[in-house]
Amino acid sequence: MTYDTDEEKATVGVAYGLIAEEYTLQNHTRKAYGVAAYAHPKLTGSTVVITAVRDITSDRQAVAALVALCNRMLLSPVHLADVIDDFFGT
Repeated sequence: MTYDTDEEKATVGVAYGLIAEEYTLQNHTRKAYGVAAYAHPKLTGSTVVITAVRDITSDRQAVAALVALCNRMLLSPVHLADVIDDFFGT
């Protein structure tokens, strides 16, 4: 497989996805969302997680927007925690 641009090469390296989890304590259930970085998904079809930040917020739309931004900006996984802090103002 060959890639014509540096952008295509970069997107082969990492892809970000939304993590959805449900937590239950006694009778109370809560949904939480996070971000996972996957290794070489376009090249290998792999779903190997490089890094993940779980339980960021219960706001699915906000995490989906963050995931889209990480993919659009070709974010290195090294910077994921800092970007999450900046995005949510923590």
